Amino acid sequence: MEWFTNLFKEEYTLENFKAAGCLFTNNVHVLGALQKKSQKISGIGGKREENETYIQTALRELVEELFEVNPPETLLCTLQDIVNPKKVFMNNSYVNVVYSFDDLEMILTFVKYYCKDTTLYNTFPTNCMTLIMDRKNVSSEIRQLVLLPCEKNVCIDLEFIKDITSLV
Repeated sequence: MEWFTNLFKEEYTLENFKAAGCLFTNNVHVLGALQKKSQKISGIGGKREENETYIQTALRELVEELFEVNPPETLLCTLQDIVNPKKVFMNNSYVNVVYSFDDLEMILTFVKYYCKDTTLYNTFPTNCMTLIMDRKNVSSEIRQLVLLPCEKNVCIDLEFIKDITSLV
C-alpha cells in the first residue's frame, strides 16, 4: 500500500518549497529560537509569500522574527547580494539556508541601517552575543534566542529542565 500513497506524495524542490529559514552556525554551535506558540526551540523562518525565492523568504522571515519589523525590499535585496549561503538543503517542503556567525554580524549591520526601531532591544545588537543576551523577554513570535551544540541526538536532561523551571 505504501507504493500507492507515494504516488500522491508531492516532491518539493527549491522552486516549489512552502517555507524557508536561516540557520547560523560555526559547525560547533547553531543559533536556535524559542517559539512563543509551541514553547519549542527551532530555527528561524516561516512561510513563503507570493513568488519569493527561498533566500528571500528566509531573509524576510529572519528580520521579521528577530526584530518584529517589516523589512524594506531594498534591505532584502542588499542582503541577498552581499551574504552568500554556505549551504542550502531541504527538509520536506522547508528550505534551510545556512550562514556563518560572521554572516549574521554583517546582516545585523545592514538591518540596523534599514530598520533602526525595534521594541525587542534597548540598543540594536551588533553581534551574536548581544543578539542573544540583550533581547527583551517580551511576548513576540520568538521569545528567546539560544546557542545549541551542533551534535546528533542531543537531549536535555530532565533534572536540568527541572532546575531551569525552578529559576522562573
